[in-house]
Amino acid sequence: MASAISEKDKKKFSELTRMPYAEQAKWFLNGFWKTHEKEAESVWKFTHKFIELDEKKKKQGNELEEFMAHKFLESLGETLTIVELRAKLRKIDMDANGKMALLEYLLFRFNESVGAACNNPQGGGPEHQKQMDAAAKLLEELSNALTALQQQLEEQKKAEENQESIGCTTTGIIRTE
Repeated sequence: MASAISEKDKKKFSELTRMPYAEQAKWFLNGFWKTHEKEAESVWKFTHKFIELDEKKKKQGNELEEFMAHKFLESLGETLTIVELRAKLRKIDMDANGKMALLEYLLFRFNESVGAACNNPQGGGPEHQKQMDAAAKLLEELSNALTALQQQLEEQKKAEENQESIGCTTTGIIRTE
């Protein structure tokens, strides 16, 4: 982090980047709603891409390792050489731990500061509470739908594997008759 960031903000930012991806997205949107309301859908797309790429922790994850961060940037059409990637990740990686938290990426992407992320009032005031509640509900619905889809795909894959093994056995039986 840059030296212009107070120790209080460094500590707060560290806490924020340890939150799960969805919580980091909510924090960003709540703190920057007035300026980035139109970007809410993109923020949720980024959130789900982070969850998808986090092979170990999924929804409970909070930051991507360098390789997965590279894959994330590639998914946005930002194909870079390793040298270019590492230079970009150094700019994004505000806590300099070699990993990319969603909040770090969002601040970088939308040109916001760590200090603003730590100190902007959450929610943009009471006039935005309905919108934030609706966004939180939508996130939950999308998250549940994603989980259900992943389970359905796993079940379908298992069913196809079972059909293939049954098909082989049946074929063997037919040939012996």
